[in-house]
Amino acid sequence: MKKTLLALTVCSLVPVGCADPGSVVCNNTAMTFAVAPATATANHSSAAPGNQVQFKSTLAPTPQAGCPTPTFIAVAYPTWTNPDPLDISISSAQDSTNGTAVCSGMTSGTVTLTATETTPQQTYMQNVTLTCQ
Repeated sequence: MKKTLLALTVCSLVPVGCADPGSVVCNNTAMTFAVAPATATANHSSAAPGNQVQFKSTLAPTPQAGCPTPTFIAVAYPTWTNPDPLDISISSAQDSTNGTAVCSGMTSGTVTLTATETTPQQTYMQNVTLTCQ
């Protein structure tokens, strides 16, 4: 069963510029999806963990002008797309193995892997590259 991230933020009214005092409404529903590292290399002939890379994914509210800075970051468990399943496997499991890529063969260059995270509000996509030596 896929876990869904729900975020609640507390907002305060802050006067901004020439606007009517108290007219800013904080609505930190915009999210930033990030995956790290952006680029990685692993050795397919090494034993684990030398043949593996762990890509970590997070979701965090995007700061909004005139509002308090959001302070939470949530771990995300995206679904991974892999164009080279012969040389690379990557976990889309909804647990701590998510984003673990294992090189089982040498790639002819960098391979672009795509993480897709869907929330009730939006679908986010982030590309990373992996080279298997």
